[in-house]
Amino acid sequence: MYVEVEFFTADHVIRGFIDSPGERVSDILNIKHQTTLFLTDVEMSPLISVGRNTPTRFNQAIVEKKTILFAIPVVKDMTHKSIYRRAVRKNFMIHLAMPNFLVDGTIHLTEALDIQKVFVVRPEDFIPITDARAIYTLNPKIDLHAGTIVFNKNNVQLLGERFSDEPTTTPRETPNP
Repeated sequence: MYVEVEFFTADHVIRGFIDSPGERVSDILNIKHQTTLFLTDVEMSPLISVGRNTPTRFNQAIVEKKTILFAIPVVKDMTHKSIYRRAVRKNFMIHLAMPNFLVDGTIHLTEALDIQKVFVVRPEDFIPITDARAIYTLNPKIDLHAGTIVFNKNNVQLLGERFSDEPTTTPRETPNP
């Protein structure tokens, strides 16, 4: 079974199909002994010119996983979840700053969110968030909404828990003294 995914790097969006033997996108990205992903039917565009130029097409390509900021499954990820992963999870609204992107969404944890330990506790490099939004800071018209975004924790510059009443990806107004 092949799954269509969009991968975002600091400079490019890469869309293609990955072979998924019933695994979720996050599971495929977290295979530790594979440092690259093999893609078929690939399109690549520089983010700065998305929509203005025709994407470059490839029959096949590989992508270095360490360069991926985040991935978005093109259609809802309908692959099965392991019965061993059934645990009660708590939801926390988070904000991420990554190279050229601001990302908001809900992270699902079995424990309370501890900002100082969130990346230490999670052994995987690629972490899914739901009800997600990503804004390309060099062109805010590129405003992506997705049911799931799988982000690479190694490329996060800042992670913070959002206030529940705060609008997403906008700076908080502070009164002048």
